[in-house]
Amino acid sequence: MLRRVFRALLTALFLVVLAGALTFLYIGLRINVTGARDQAQRADAIVILGALVEPDGQPGPDLTERTLHGVRLFQRGLAPVIICTGGYSGDRLSAAAVACDLAVSQGRAARSRSDRAHAAWCALVPAGVGACYHLHRRL
Repeated sequence: MLRRVFRALLTALFLVVLAGALTFLYIGLRINVTGARDQAQRADAIVILGALVEPDGQPGPDLTERTLHGVRLFQRGLAPVIICTGGYSGDRLSAAAVACDLAVSQGRAARSRSDRAHAAWCALVPAGVGACYHLHRRL
């Protein structure tokens, strides 16, 4: 009797773990498919979402890739302006300021937005540059 109960509990546990693993794989696949498609379209502005800034003031890998991708979109003529977001207003190491400096160093003018209102302001702009795992929930 105890053996049957133990086996039933073990089977139920296995099924729960299997369902969780399959759900995780499905979500990962959807995120990967969404991020792999080029969904670029004309917009009023290209918004570069903030990411890690290294302690020495250099952009982290995500911020570098986002900024360079935004510059490439700008070069394709998809928007007339690049807007960088993230961090605190006036902070020279904010993600907005660092991304803006990187975009400008690529020969492109950019405007940085690092105040608390940038999220609401960016909601009005229909284009953003972020990591692929953000795109699925944004669409």
